[in-house]
Amino acid sequence: MKNLVFIGMRGAGKSTVGQKVAQKLGRKFFDSDAEIEKFAGKKISEIFEKNGEKKFRELEKKIIKKLSREKNAVIATGGGAILDAKNVENLRKNGILIFLNAPIEVLQKRIFGDKNRPSLTGKNPADELAEIWKKRQKKYFAAADFEIFDDGKILEKEKNTEKIAEKIVANFAKIWRSFL
Repeated sequence: MKNLVFIGMRGAGKSTVGQKVAQKLGRKFFDSDAEIEKFAGKKISEIFEKNGEKKFRELEKKIIKKLSREKNAVIATGGGAILDAKNVENLRKNGILIFLNAPIEVLQKRIFGDKNRPSLTGKNPADELAEIWKKRQKKYFAAADFEIFDDGKILEKEKNTEKIAEKIVANFAKIWRSFL
């Protein structure tokens, strides 16, 4: 069976929703950032700080390739995974890509003060998110099989996280079967 792969900006809820969807479907869940940390033996913020973004992207590519070989899993990718065409190609071979999309203001609110999300540009969070969105927007839409838009209300409470997972499972079950 095909993997369900969540893509989107940092703070979009890929890991939170992905875990819930995996539970509901009885599938294994993988977070590519967590897998990178396990493999490297250090936090992503440390990798960025000590080795730079280039090294992080190399590790990400290796982990994405490994995860794309999984079967019947739910995978949450890092926000920049779609920057590398090979990552998208690998994830597509055995996956359905779901773009979790949310306004910049919502993303900023969710990630504000999170030390595990390193700055990619050195700018303030609002400017950084806007700049990253501008660079990645077309890539997210091009890579995605489906888009789910969150206006900021969906993931704010535990029960709402549960509801979006239920909605994903219910609304896409028939479509997913056509991909499986």
